[in-house]
Amino acid sequence: MKIKINTIKNTQTAPVVFFNCLAGQGAGLWIASEPPVLNREYSVEIDIEKTFTELDYDLSDLLENKIYLVDDSVRFSGIIEDIENDGMCYFRLASDCLIMIELGQEEFKIGQILKITLNYDDIKITPQ
Repeated sequence: MKIKINTIKNTQTAPVVFFNCLAGQGAGLWIASEPPVLNREYSVEIDIEKTFTELDYDLSDLLENKIYLVDDSVRFSGIIEDIENDGMCYFRLASDCLIMIELGQEEFKIGQILKITLNYDDIKITPQ
């Protein structure tokens, strides 16, 4: 996914980067040996290490493929593109962003639309 960093907040664990992308605005922990650079564009991978069982999500009828900030959280709106036999789910956030999330105890079907709300520190952003 291509992002442009517009704000950086340093924390004890890792910098929180706020960014713009084709799907909207988001934020997450910057996971890299090199620090992020303000106003620079990056190609990144977004990782969510929690399972759907541990996440706050809602089913939706409206496919938006968006990422946006809500108070101190990030909201992803996308579609389940594929589910593997081992319980790995592929969540399409945008045309250039496919996120792998483990199902946990949840059951979904391909094509279901979800809105997922996450804290910044639940989102790992790694430059490619």
